Amino acid sequence: MRKHSINNDDQAQGQLSFDSLLDDYSHNGISKTIKNNWIVKQDRKTFPINLVIDFNRFIDYIAHHTIELTNSTGSIPEEHLSLIKEQMTIEKKNVPFHTQQEHDHYMHLFYHIALAGQLIEKVSVDLNNTELRVANRWNLYSKLMDTEKYLFLLETFWVDVNWAELLNKSFNSVHYILPDVFKKLISEKSGPRLVMDKELLLANLTFDWNYFFLYLEWFGIWICENDQEKVDQYANESRFVPTTITVTSFGKKMVPILLDERNLLSWNIPLRREYGEANPIPGSRFSEDAGNLPKKRKAQAHRKDSVPEPFYQAFAPLFYKRDLAGTLPRVTTASNQYS
Repeated sequence: MRKHSINNDDQAQGQLSFDSLLDDYSHNGISKTIKNNWIVKQDRKTFPINLVIDFNRFIDYIAHHTIELTNSTGSIPEEHLSLIKEQMTIEKKNVPFHTQQEHDHYMHLFYHIALAGQLIEKVSVDLNNTELRVANRWNLYSKLMDTEKYLFLLETFWVDVNWAELLNKSFNSVHYILPDVFKKLISEKSGPRLVMDKELLLANLTFDWNYFFLYLEWFGIWICENDQEKVDQYANESRFVPTTITVTSFGKKMVPILLDERNLLSWNIPLRREYGEANPIPGSRFSEDAGNLPKKRKAQAHRKDSVPEPFYQAFAPLFYKRDLAGTLPRVTTASNQYS
């Protein structure tokens, strides 16, 4: 990761940088080093850093290997997944080394983000075979600063990825309850740690989120502890049952923006399509063809009358100016579908 000196004025403003995530641990006497972009001693509070490193390695592998997608599910074959996983800094526990992509949720997340962000593409080589290749857009991404890369990955996940497809569901049910979880975590009364045994209603309403809990953990927003005993009872590789959810110090600054200025209902394109909108523009007011969305929810999604702006712009005050100057231009297509 590229290092920069931090002046006292920047520190006084309390702005974020990936370097500061590591500095927090060195100040607390916890050894944390990066060698050749590899985090030696892993801690889940530094997952934003790991995410950027691992995503780079994921794409780099695709760039240097011929990958024919499976005919049955259009996924990355197991033999390639096992080799990619060897290079990851985030170790996914309880996932067999040889497993299908949809059951390796870290790889599955990267696959959806890379396709939705148009950093990779599916290319038909003949009637029966489709290869996964790196798109030219990857060259632009590679030139971004690390913070800019993180915000691009977050934008793609938040705006472009179809969460229903990612979670193998018929519709996106997460968005109903996610704002309530966010509000509880940043509330002085209930946050920063939710114990699910004491939040029975919330536990019931999020019972089918499964690995969505880990998606936000990998983005550095919160940390979840898995109830392995309950998971074993389900005997299902896709189950994840948290005992606790704890917002990170990084998440405390990110969540209010995601909750308000980047309201999911207003910004997620596939979700807006679920509600009937034909050509949604992220962050814009809902058009009249979003007839499936109740008026009350439309009002909640547009608490601020503002012209749509780049996704990263709302987060700019949190980071050093030198680290967050821009992002990749958005690519609009007729359908904006990535798979």
